[in-house]
Amino acid sequence: MRPAGRLLGIGRGATELTGLTEEKVIGRPVMDVLGLKFENGDDQVATALEWGVRVLGKQVEVHAEGDLPARATADLFPAYDDDGGLLVILTPAK
Repeated sequence: MRPAGRLLGIGRGATELTGLTEEKVIGRPVMDVLGLKFENGDDQVATALEWGVRVLGKQVEVHAEGDLPARATADLFPAYDDDGGLLVILTPAK
């Protein structure tokens, strides 16, 4: 069973991009909250969680809880525990 990728925190860029606050996202599955769509259909969240590695500088389209899609660069940092936590930093595209 794949870890859920629960959000441990979001960066300022993600808050600006989505309008969501940490209070609304902490502990929730990243894909449910942000609806990330990576280039080529890759699942970078799964890569970070399954391999326990950082995934940096990936282009992504963000669909935050029904909001209009926005482009960003994603940096993903898995938590080194058994709970499947994930830190996602989104930098809005210019």
